[in-house]
Amino acid sequence: MFSQELNWKKLLYDTIHEITYENDSLVNMTQIPYDFHENNGLIYRVASTEFYDFQNEEWVKEIVTEYLETNQIKDNRKEEFKYAITIEGDYFELKKHNTEKRYYYGEGSGVLDYTIIKEDPGRSEEEIFCIFNDSCSYPYTKFKLTSISPLKEKGIIKPNQSCHIKIGNSNYILEYTADFCETHFQVEGFGTIAPTFYNVELKVIDVANGTEQIIWQIPHEYYYWLRDIEIGDINHDNKQDIVLTIINELCIKRILYLSNNIKSTKPFRYIGIMIIYCDYP
Repeated sequence: MFSQELNWKKLLYDTIHEITYENDSLVNMTQIPYDFHENNGLIYRVASTEFYDFQNEEWVKEIVTEYLETNQIKDNRKEEFKYAITIEGDYFELKKHNTEKRYYYGEGSGVLDYTIIKEDPGRSEEEIFCIFNDSCSYPYTKFKLTSISPLKEKGIIKPNQSCHIKIGNSNYILEYTADFCETHFQVEGFGTIAPTFYNVELKVIDVANGTEQIIWQIPHEYYYWLRDIEIGDINHDNKQDIVLTIINELCIKRILYLSNNIKSTKPFRYIGIMIIYCDYP
């Protein structure tokens, strides 16, 4: 697949002994993209077509009904045609599907909205890579994604590495950088004595025109961790698109960026973020 061997190289980084209230302004509290599911380009939560047995319990139905009535929610069981990416064996398929919104009750999470693919024979949530929530039109495509993640420690990618991706019309440099606190770290109510990367940033540089774009940024690594970086031509424009998988103690989430086909100062168009799995307390 690659026109050259993909090598990640180490980058230099700044180290500080500790972060306290006296110097916590060194920590950039910006998050990119902001994790907010309203007006999101992806459906935030997906579910299997078949109703979960738990949702058919009468007392669960009563909780959901009361929630819908109290909050005057009218879109339960609403059907819409939306583009979705599904997992088909060893490849992915992007096309339009009939979807339905449902409200489910979960112990610990309360009542939340989910979207399913309402087709025969149906889809399990594990077969749904994502469902688009925007009004854009996408071409029908079949594609593969390739992980380009550097070596991981305990399933987490550590910062301060870069690589050059040159495939067809794509010519990008990815830089994953952060500063490092050796001992005590304390900022805005969060504290730890463990060594901590902070000001974590994943940036893409378009070598062809020199434009740069930050596609992921967090204040410190205990906020989220980066688990995987995948690339592939999702929208069939002969340019590589980027999918990030991020995790924290409770949830696994997917972030999707598609290559920008219009004149823009940014090489990628942010589509959205979705939950893959969440262990609600």
